Amino acid sequence: MSATNPTQPSTLVKPEKISAWAPLREPVFRWLWIATLVSNIGTWMENVGEGWLMTSLSTSPLIVSLVQVANTLPMFMLALPAGSLADLFDRRKLLLISQTWMMIAAVLLAVLTALNVMTPPLLLFLTFLLGLGSALNAPAWRAITPEIVSDKNLSQAIVLNGLAVNGSRVIGPALGGAIIAAFGTSWVFILNAFSFIGVIAVIFFWKRKPDKSDLPGEQFYQSMVAGIRYVSNSQIMKSTLLHAAVFFPFTSAMFAMMPLVARQELQLGSAGYGVMLGCLGIGAISGAIILPRIQKYLSLHQIVMFGSLLVAILLIGLGLAKIAYIAYVALFIGGVGWMAVLSNLQTVVLKSVPGWVRARVMAVYLVCFFAAQTFGSFIWGLVSSYSSITVALVAAGTGLVLATLLTWRVTLPEGKAIDFTPTVFWPAPSLSFEPALHDGPVMITIEYLIDLDQVEVFKTTMQKLRRARMRSGAFSWSLVKDLEKPERYLEVFSVSSWLEHLRQHERTTALDKRLQERANVFHMSDQPPKIRHFLQEGI
Repeated sequence: MSATNPTQPSTLVKPEKISAWAPLREPVFRWLWIATLVSNIGTWMENVGEGWLMTSLSTSPLIVSLVQVANTLPMFMLALPAGSLADLFDRRKLLLISQTWMMIAAVLLAVLTALNVMTPPLLLFLTFLLGLGSALNAPAWRAITPEIVSDKNLSQAIVLNGLAVNGSRVIGPALGGAIIAAFGTSWVFILNAFSFIGVIAVIFFWKRKPDKSDLPGEQFYQSMVAGIRYVSNSQIMKSTLLHAAVFFPFTSAMFAMMPLVARQELQLGSAGYGVMLGCLGIGAISGAIILPRIQKYLSLHQIVMFGSLLVAILLIGLGLAKIAYIAYVALFIGGVGWMAVLSNLQTVVLKSVPGWVRARVMAVYLVCFFAAQTFGSFIWGLVSSYSSITVALVAAGTGLVLATLLTWRVTLPEGKAIDFTPTVFWPAPSLSFEPALHDGPVMITIEYLIDLDQVEVFKTTMQKLRRARMRSGAFSWSLVKDLEKPERYLEVFSVSSWLEHLRQHERTTALDKRLQERANVFHMSDQPPKIRHFLQEGI
């Protein structure tokens, strides 16, 4: 136990080369991956059905674009609370609840469509219900990947998850379009409802290891604050979220406008619409296959930038296309770019945070993603309503080009594994009495003796340490100089309670240890820096 917890990722551990399919040798991941592939096929079939059904119920571009809004708005509303729930409670139970919720919503959608009582408001409401389940599911779903594969297989597991999503993007839309043409829209909703069964079964039989801690759980509100605080003090996450906030509002036009492009601009049937989505998926799979080769020549940041430009080509090409084959080519090219951006941004997120806050940080990323998709879909629907579908798509593509060029200098780190191995290295505090868990605030001071010639370099190191303290729970931090003894510096930070400080102890990692050791190098003494704890008295 101690008084420090620097968690800023600064030292990256190069992963060993392993087989692309190695994660499938691990039973839980293998069966969940197969079940997820089937479920995702059902989801993409359902997405085709929702978009196509709405174009049958309404010709308004704004109303059609609201299907995408109804899908993504719940994620914007609930991702942060869902991320906290996923870090506070058993992720297995949370996934069972969310998957069951989505299955029930899919059944309702199928039954009401089959009875021919569906209306635009009812379709939007049921789509919103499915979105609620997806919002509850998403942070926990992404956070369990490191739990069901070994560390050495984590990188490939993320890639395989992306392949499952994009493989289903190829099969699902094409299959969904064919089923709608042959049997009617209600059948894609029925099949989607059945597709949840496999995932529910695998999760039900998964024997998840419970999280171990001798401390009481965090309060719900405080846990959300902790997640936001972590992100706000992580340079990696801020860079990643900036790129997400720039990329996703423009790409939302692609998903919002595609049903209208298929029906109104290209005069395609439901099968043709499915082929359009399938071309996007084939492009994404192709991107996943060629990415390892491209990574030999380009940095992760460069791949994201060039991927964004490919998606911009898709948007402009889709807007200007007057024949289906041009649209198919544009979608294929855009699919490559979409995969390059989406997979790399998510890899950075998953590998740049420790386990205790992973779901919450992922939730913040998802809020950014779906907020951009929600409001972007609404905006591009308005633009197309007052001008045309072509204008909306060309404007989105042009805007993405300009935004990419403006953010080119905001670099992303390489998405390699970071050592978050839990490591207890702080000395146990020497106290005359043990405070109650909720006593506080608590102030911690650490005394360093610094060579005056090394002060500026020391301050640079302490800036990294400041962000680490803030991410791990501190609400204030300062570095003060002793006016009577100039070589003496005090690091001072405060946490809300003694319990919160004890949580800092549990959150320490091997990465934290190395950062603290860097600061200790400047300390001119045979004894380690002196740590003191102070409890605020109520007077």
